Amino acid sequence: MLVTSVSRTNIVMSYVVSTVLKALVQVAILTVVAVLLGMQTSNFTAIGLVATFIGEGLLAVGLSAFFTMLGILSADPNVQLAVMSFISLPFFLLAILCFQ
Repeated sequence: MLVTSVSRTNIVMSYVVSTVLKALVQVAILTVVAVLLGMQTSNFTAIGLVATFIGEGLLAVGLSAFFTMLGILSADPNVQLAVMSFISLPFFLLAILCFQ
């Protein structure tokens, strides 16, 4: 039996925070790469960049907490995959429609 002095809430929240930090680092790297590859930056503002990072952070918190909850409640990993497919498929179809 494993015993720790850290509460279960802290363990789950540390996983969520680490996922959010990874997502924000990825957004920063992708933004830098896009600028280096020639993305127009004439419409960039400091407020817009901060709002982008806040929006991405909130999205990452929500999705990370949701899928962590699913992982805790479900013993079957296929449940997470099914829910992820159910959520992501409409976004892929919407992206196809938007860029035609």
